[in-house]
Amino acid sequence: MGLGAQLIATIGISVAIGLYLDGQFGTNPWITVAMSLLGVVGGLWVSIKDLL
Repeated sequence: MGLGAQLIATIGISVAIGLYLDGQFGTNPWITVAMSLLGVVGGLWVSIKDLL
């Protein structure tokens, strides 16, 4: 359960940062898309690292 929460938190935080930056720069939705992909990759990286 901890790994799932960590993955969701990582993705959620990165999407929130992307939404904020999109609002600041007016680049909807490109920064949010990039940050969400970065959050997925980062979350999976940490999850796999914790499993091994």
